[in-house]
Amino acid sequence: MPLSIIPKSMYEEVESVLVKAVKGVHVDDPRKADGLCNKSPESGELDSPTMIAYFEGVDLALPQKSNFVEAAKGVVCLTLVPAGLYAPINVLGNIHQRDYLIGFDLENRKVDFLPTNCSKPH
Repeated sequence: MPLSIIPKSMYEEVESVLVKAVKGVHVDDPRKADGLCNKSPESGELDSPTMIAYFEGVDLALPQKSNFVEAAKGVVCLTLVPAGLYAPINVLGNIHQRDYLIGFDLENRKVDFLPTNCSKPH
């Protein structure tokens, strides 16, 4: 799943903050997902506030480039959607996992995120 799925009430709060904070022209969602979309800025990247995903034991700052992606020519959309629209569960989507090595410690029930440049061979 490329998009991150969060509880509907949480999504509504996030969207409310972003509507006020993100400058630009809001447009209809070309994905038909009723998500938050804007005309693409000329600079290429939409300027949005820092978002942090809070997991038990670790906080993950979501990279700016992962929060809005081009959904159609000239339109960028939020990569978060409310649960129920695509799936009834919460998911950290592939877009937000880009450029992270993710470690799972099954014995201690922990997950860790290590920022990395995945385009470089290791």
